[in-house]
Amino acid sequence: MIHVDVGRPISDINAKIIYQCLYDDAEDVLSTLKQKEIEIQSNDNKWCSMRILPYRTIENMIDGVVITFVDITKAKHIDSELRKSHELLRAVLNQRQMLLQEDCEL
Repeated sequence: MIHVDVGRPISDINAKIIYQCLYDDAEDVLSTLKQKEIEIQSNDNKWCSMRILPYRTIENMIDGVVITFVDITKAKHIDSELRKSHELLRAVLNQRQMLLQEDCEL
């Protein structure tokens, strides 16, 4: 986002994210005043945590939404590696258990 994007309708902003519901989610946050947080992917395969919050003025009036993006690409890669390691460990333990059962049956 650049400075000239401030105050523009969300539908006018060309985002580099793969997420089709941004406008609808912003409308939902405006109508319910409940924040929304979702993990999304960008066009360049990076991951972000996107949070949409109602924007309150100093006078405590709702005057739009604030959308923040936090890069979570490293965390997603670490999570993927941990899942792969967990699956490998589970397979090794299952194989070991099968071998122990075969030894007990002999």
